[in-house]
Amino acid sequence: MIMKRFIASIALCMIAAVPLFASASPVLRSGEAVSVDSGQMIDGDFYGAGGTVTLSGSILGDALVAGGSVTLNAPIEEDVAIAAGTVQIHAPVADDLRILGGEVTLGSVVEGDVVVFGGVLRILSTAEIHGDLIFFGGDVILDAPIDGSAFIMAESVRVNGFVGGDLELRGSREVTLGDRAEIQGDVVYASRHEIVRAQNAVVVGDVIREEFLTSGGGHIEAVLLSLVIMAFAALVALLVFRRQLSETVQSIGSAYGKQGLVGIGVLVLTPLVAFLLIASVLGMYVGFFLLAFYALLLIISWVLAAVVLGAYLLKFYTKTLEVSAPSVILGVVVLELVSLIPVLGPLFVLILTVIVLGNIVTRLYHNVRG
Repeated sequence: MIMKRFIASIALCMIAAVPLFASASPVLRSGEAVSVDSGQMIDGDFYGAGGTVTLSGSILGDALVAGGSVTLNAPIEEDVAIAAGTVQIHAPVADDLRILGGEVTLGSVVEGDVVVFGGVLRILSTAEIHGDLIFFGGDVILDAPIDGSAFIMAESVRVNGFVGGDLELRGSREVTLGDRAEIQGDVVYASRHEIVRAQNAVVVGDVIREEFLTSGGGHIEAVLLSLVIMAFAALVALLVFRRQLSETVQSIGSAYGKQGLVGIGVLVLTPLVAFLLIASVLGMYVGFFLLAFYALLLIISWVLAAVVLGAYLLKFYTKTLEVSAPSVILGVVVLELVSLIPVLGPLFVLILTVIVLGNIVTRLYHNVRG
């Protein structure tokens, strides 16, 4: 039950994390080094992608950023979503904060919820979280107060701050409550070892240790990782190829049957042709290239299947078939949830992916021919 609630909360958080593209005059910047200088102020949403991204000027809307290293030095007035190897947050966030990163450091105030998928999360004593904390990843060091509850799935957890609600810990090999830890609710944990509790640590509620189960954890981890990877890939595709995605969605609705047949042909015949080429001396390199291109097409089709699904689902409410950030995230979440349904779920995902594959191949053929 707890794991289902966790997955549902992640899905809802991801939907809420993505800014609406309908907002006025968004600012888009990309390159090796992307920055907003301290003297600048962006009156709207900001979208950035680059090797290093540094935001030292205030942003009055949402911020959606992807890069190798992202540093936030100025306040953001609405939501923040970041995907990067290294993330440094040293300025206030007026709403929710969502991060996919390797090493994440939070050193300032977040007025809303914080959701992090990462290797290491350090929440410094200078930080404050006025909502809830959800973390999925490696190690957590929590030295700051959290007004809400905390749900943490990590290998190592050290809490040395205030938590206003419950503290739930899953999959941890090491759990430590330091001298300054103060938990107003219950501490519920599933760990390989007993919790280490300092003498001055305060727990107002109960400390409950649940059975640590290794089975099933890998499956849930795989589902969540797949969800994040697909969402990130789809959003990057939307950021760079929005017009092409819109054309793909529009064209699928008019000839999905024919495109499905083309997709089946490509799915079955391509590996056969590739292996025949590899078996021959002269065509070996061509065969390997064909297999690599085939794998790339399958991955792209899988990601775009979520884009197509989200666009058609959102059409029921907006009455307009278009590709947007909300439709992309909706499609990703629904496709992942559908894939969990035994037999019929994977079959539906396969059919949709094959149709998208046929559409891509058909469009490539017409473009080359043209």
